[in-house]
Amino acid sequence: YAAYDLAVNSGPARAAKYLQQIAGVTVDGAIGPKSLAAINEVPADEMIDALCGMRMDFLKALPTFDVFGKGWTRRVAEVEERARGMA
Repeated sequence: YAAYDLAVNSGPARAAKYLQQIAGVTVDGAIGPKSLAAINEVPADEMIDALCGMRMDFLKALPTFDVFGKGWTRRVAEVEERARGMA
């Protein structure tokens, strides 16, 4: 769920690259068998923490964070909580 929400709101390429980075494979944005295998090896709670942390870092770096940051922060926290419940 955390990866899905990230892909919808920040782009599928960014979500794919974050997943690959966390899994320790080549970061090229193309999720193939090697990426999937490595991603599946990462414990769900670690993946959720890392994805949400990277997402917040990305959002905080945006020039519009001062305007939209409160809502974005709330959304990421809600996504993290729901993803943990699903895991």
